[in-house]
Amino acid sequence: MDDQAHCVLVLEPDANDAQRLGRMIDAAAALCDLHVCHLDTTTVHPPLIPSQGPDVILLEANLASDAEMLTVAAICRSADVPVVVVTASGDPSRHFRVIAHGAADCLVKWTFNEAGLARCLVEAIHRAPRRREPAPMPQPDDSHLRRLVHHSVDAIVVLDDDGHMRHVNPAAEALFARPPLELIGSSLNDPLTDGSEVAIPRPGQPDALAITHTVHVDWDGRPARLVIFHDVTELRSKDHRLRQAIKMEAVGRLTAGVAHDFNNKLTIISGFVRVAQSQINDADPLSEALGEIARAADQSAKLVAQLLLFSRPQKPENLHSVGLNDLLTPMATSLQHLLGDGIDLQTDLPEDTGSVRVDPVLLEHTVTNLATNARDAMEGRGRLALKTANVDISHDYVADHPDAQPGEHVVLSITDTGCGMDDGIARQIFEPFFTTKPTGQGTGLGLAMVYGFVIQNDGHVTVDSAPGQGTTFHLFLPRVAAPAKAPATPAAPATPTEVACDTLDTPDTLDAPAVTVLLAEDEQAVRTLLTRVLETCGYHVISADDGAKALETADQFDGYIDVLVTDVVMPNMCGRTLAQKLRAVRPDVKVIYVSGYAGGIIDDQTAAREGAVLLQKPFSPDHLLTVVREMLEEPVAVAAGGPT
Repeated sequence: MDDQAHCVLVLEPDANDAQRLGRMIDAAAALCDLHVCHLDTTTVHPPLIPSQGPDVILLEANLASDAEMLTVAAICRSADVPVVVVTASGDPSRHFRVIAHGAADCLVKWTFNEAGLARCLVEAIHRAPRRREPAPMPQPDDSHLRRLVHHSVDAIVVLDDDGHMRHVNPAAEALFARPPLELIGSSLNDPLTDGSEVAIPRPGQPDALAITHTVHVDWDGRPARLVIFHDVTELRSKDHRLRQAIKMEAVGRLTAGVAHDFNNKLTIISGFVRVAQSQINDADPLSEALGEIARAADQSAKLVAQLLLFSRPQKPENLHSVGLNDLLTPMATSLQHLLGDGIDLQTDLPEDTGSVRVDPVLLEHTVTNLATNARDAMEGRGRLALKTANVDISHDYVADHPDAQPGEHVVLSITDTGCGMDDGIARQIFEPFFTTKPTGQGTGLGLAMVYGFVIQNDGHVTVDSAPGQGTTFHLFLPRVAAPAKAPATPAAPATPTEVACDTLDTPDTLDAPAVTVLLAEDEQAVRTLLTRVLETCGYHVISADDGAKALETADQFDGYIDVLVTDVVMPNMCGRTLAQKLRAVRPDVKVIYVSGYAGGIIDDQTAAREGAVLLQKPFSPDHLLTVVREMLEEPVAVAAGGPT
């Protein structure tokens, strides 16, 4: 085939395969003068190719990865002689690629014999003078990268070495809220580290929040950085709203627990004060002091009532379907007097505004609280606007506001031109006892009551405000069918010591002195007070400090039990379970529930269905005696099937 002797350099990392290739080349010597000048069984890199002057290199390569392909290409470029690649890969596309990178030929391992190997090596040597220089490594085509950047939902900015923008995609234009001509050539605030959250200022809009990631690429043939901005503005906003809802629920639970215990203490204070007042005359020096204590207890009871409005999960009483404008229009005169001459009250109450189902008294208190806050924020001069409208809350809106419900609503917007507030204050304004007023000028319960009123009516409240730009409260209330006629506004409930009753002063007027009362109360001082009050008026009292003991006491009592007075929340057995078990054996017993906070266990409507009465603490002794007497005068009215 050829009379000239040719040297072959074998580069094969597998020792067995290397020896086999060497034997095949030696056997081919009969066909052509070939011999192995060097056989290397180590991992060979281009600089390690020996310099014995081979005529051809037989190189084993995997070709399974791009890295292996680049190694073969580097060897082909560095070698002065042709390179024949031997590979186990049967992928023709990779064979063509390795030849494109400069290999003279590519053989699949062990698909050839001695003659085929010899022919391939000699042809590679003969073609060597005429073969082209190894093709340069192909430059990456960035058209695919450009398409990815353009269509990415994340904002992507291409930066040069100096940190100036060379290219922005459409998502970046939306994130920065600026056109490309303004962005190209401007610089970003470096350093931008991977995973960092950055604020992006936007003209006329709140800052956006984004998490960044940086990738180094070639862009238009020059090194560049791709900075990817993943917009988390809405995610952070939703996270804040969810955390706020969870926090408000937790504060409500805490408030309910505090109110329950505080109501027990107020019952003790106001009750023993009333007992003491009944035993002295008005001329006694202690009469005035006891009166002040009673008034302080009443004021404290009102504060606790506001706390319970914030936290109590059950529906408020005295709900009526009313036109919202019908409630607001008569309030205009009283609100103007409250605001003063320096504040202009404006109303926008369209005739088509729908109706809502609320407690009219609580709605009036809510609007009054908001108007009072607005007056203080405007320092006596400005404008307060009341506006109503019909709105339909969508499911998309609910996804962003966890405490909202979808459907038709009526929204009451109350806007002032006062000093406004920043986001930090706006996040806390509905929390009980939070106030920005000086010490002694506010309890911090007004807006908590507003929040409680709206939430208990299945509504939703938001606030829009900024320093120096005033404040707007939006109260969303579910829309209901229009009422047949507007109900009369119910009178506000009396405070504990305002209930007129002469029972304590006239204990001899009791008509049925042989009445037995079973008293179940876990608070010892309250139990002592109620026992004393009832016994003073001639009732026979048997008592216990929890529901289980009260039931045991009743089982051991041979006489007739007329009335059960029981706290709702007690250890071992709650008052409602006690009433059910007692009525199972004594169906004629009358039931009076007392509670500082029923915690959703029972409300007035449920108690009425059971033929019972719910008496909220704190209550005066007179009030308790009045309820007991009224219960004794009424026939037993247990709901069908017994208490539920």
